[in-house]
Amino acid sequence: MNSYNLSIIQGDSFSLDIIVKDDDGNPMNLDGYSLRGKMKSRYSDSSGIAEFGITQGGASGQLSIELDSLVTETLRVYQYLYDVEAYKPENSFKILNGYANVYPEVTT
Repeated sequence: MNSYNLSIIQGDSFSLDIIVKDDDGNPMNLDGYSLRGKMKSRYSDSSGIAEFGITQGGASGQLSIELDSLVTETLRVYQYLYDVEAYKPENSFKILNGYANVYPEVTT
């Protein structure tokens, strides 16, 4: 699992493209895995503030993590927690985690 902090601007679309790699540094085959990602204010929160839209490239290990501008405009300026994981019935693993920092738009 990799830690990576996100910077999100209120009212702007957010997108992050990554390649998931195995322990040897090779692209990880994500075929057969489902993906999910969520932002929360605190670890103990039972529900999330926002869920990421995630698209994947299967055997290439490529992912795109996204939030629509309609979602980001509802977020308050804050430092949230987030993670993204891959899962299937027999196992799951975290891909990314860290802080999702939401900033106000400068030019309105």
